[in-house]
Amino acid sequence: MLGHITMQQEVPVFYAATTGALVEGKQPLILVDCSNANKELRHFILRASMAVEGRAMTLLQMVTTESCERSE
Repeated sequence: MLGHITMQQEVPVFYAATTGALVEGKQPLILVDCSNANKELRHFILRASMAVEGRAMTLLQMVTTESCERSE
């Protein structure tokens, strides 16, 4: 799916619909995770998920070239 340009354009619509259905009327616990997408550390996956009955349901996922390291 990452290499399919047309599908990538539809991803925000999918995530918006999923998030709306999951969050409606709730105060969700949002989990944020950042992982390396490749060994060269040039791409990272940033993911926001909602805890639902012991499972993490993805609300948004994107690939970025910015490092996920925390700066303090």
